[in-house]
Amino acid sequence: MIQLSTEFRSELSMVTFVLLWSISFLPLVLGDDDLNLEGLRVKIIKESQERTTVENPNGTCEDDAKVGGSCANWAKSGECWENPKFMLKKCRKSCNVCGGSCEDDAKVVEACPVWAGHNECSENPTFMLKNCRKSCNVCRGICATASTAQDGDHLSVHYTGRFDNENGKIFDTSHNSGQLYKFQLGARQVIQGYELGVPGMCKGETRTLTVPSNLAYGDKGTGSIPGGATLHFTVELVKLKKGKLPGGPRGEL
Repeated sequence: MIQLSTEFRSELSMVTFVLLWSISFLPLVLGDDDLNLEGLRVKIIKESQERTTVENPNGTCEDDAKVGGSCANWAKSGECWENPKFMLKKCRKSCNVCGGSCEDDAKVVEACPVWAGHNECSENPTFMLKNCRKSCNVCRGICATASTAQDGDHLSVHYTGRFDNENGKIFDTSHNSGQLYKFQLGARQVIQGYELGVPGMCKGETRTLTVPSNLAYGDKGTGSIPGGATLHFTVELVKLKKGKLPGGPRGEL
């Protein structure tokens, strides 16, 4: 990932910074597949009941000195995300959650849940905690790691697949059979739209994935799905069992 210095970032316009930041982010999630993220849209339509509410998420920023002057060091070590219940209450200034309301992630073209699912809240907190506050859990509470979908985890989901958008024709759904669809995240058992759009989901959460053909079945298609088709999935994460991939975090399959 490209690392921009503080001095350089300050000289960039917001548009230029976001463009460079987005380009630098691609290798993190694409690995060796050289895929294009353009067109993938993710929207959370039902929150999980397992999230722990963050006390007063839009409150004032208290002086970090009240916690013995250690907040800045803890924040640099990633404690804002490792221990959010404590840090977002006691070290708000160092965790960059001072001021501002929790705005809808849709203002960032529905990419926030994708970025948050791939650790960008901690990798790029200056941008994410300003523009993706909801997906970074500043607004909607904390989901415990044991309930958060990550690469290697074994997931059981209900889904409905449609063509084009939420009003499109249904081509497949797990609800007809009543059977959950099971797969291991990151093991290439599902289309890339799932691999990139599902990480970060909290057990009990429902989100929609609008997946362009390059992240689904490409120009050739498969079965009843024609080539070049954009697919829209409604996905509910019902069960989650923690697991690991062989060969590293994203596997070397």
